[in-house]
Amino acid sequence: TAAVLTTAITEMFPFALRCTGGAIGYNIALTVCGGLTPLICQHIYHLTGDIYSLVYYITLMALIHLLFVLFSNETKNNAID
Repeated sequence: TAAVLTTAITEMFPFALRCTGGAIGYNIALTVCGGLTPLICQHIYHLTGDIYSLVYYITLMALIHLLFVLFSNETKNNAID
């Protein structure tokens, strides 16, 4: 999946912004969705006391990511630069 991820991130941005846009976008998403997930899940569990609420949260995050994948534009016919 790592090869597909780098290609997808690269194709999301125009040539002049690929490095900056890809790095900022990836790191913000990784911090918010990956780094904070244990803290958010712990907080949700302490608020609700229901272990299934964590499943709902993680499922919601997966659905949001799926929407990004489904609505991404295909760029195979575009010029590289």
